[in-house]
Amino acid sequence: MGDSVDLLVISDCVLDIYYIVDKLPISPGDISIAREVAVSPGGACNVAIIARKLGLRVSVVDRVGNDLFGDL
Repeated sequence: MGDSVDLLVISDCVLDIYYIVDKLPISPGDISIAREVAVSPGGACNVAIIARKLGLRVSVVDRVGNDLFGDL
């Protein structure tokens, strides 16, 4: 048997994608080129990350998609 855990996260771990633009708001029909794109964990990943930083033993059960982001 494996080690026990304090928290088992069963949920959807998603990626948050942020586009950094030079001006807001962008009006309908306007085109703005993002000068930077940032990707970070989102959804239930945040719970798992914070729980681990607080010292808990964490395991995650999730389903990874078969797409560009699933390969990250």
